[in-house]
Amino acid sequence: MRHILTSQRNIVMLGVKKMGKMINTVCGTVSSDDLGIVLAHEHIVFGFPGFQGDLTLGGFDREELVEGCVKQLNTLKQRYGLKTLVDATPNECGRDVLLLQEISRESSVNIICSTGEVEIGRASCRERV
Repeated sequence: MRHILTSQRNIVMLGVKKMGKMINTVCGTVSSDDLGIVLAHEHIVFGFPGFQGDLTLGGFDREELVEGCVKQLNTLKQRYGLKTLVDATPNECGRDVLLLQEISRESSVNIICSTGEVEIGRASCRERV
């Protein structure tokens, strides 16, 4: 017979491993139990809507970006035990899932990619305060 401990929020069955919820990352699903230390709101690449069309910005070297990001993530893994990063970049601000996937694979850091969009024309935080 299994003993059951109850609390207001959950039920734990002794002797049975409780599986965490599955979380979608840019490289597939992982258990929430395996997320570890998480940076919860980061941006690997960010530009305001329309930045891709501004030729005066000059673009960036993708290989150099990947190399730099992997180096930084490896430092964070070694110093602080980082396992997961949430990239909150919306679609129109430069979200690049394939870039995030490449960085995740090379660094072995889980990257969770946002799926949202920015409301165009919405007042900024300063304007609403």
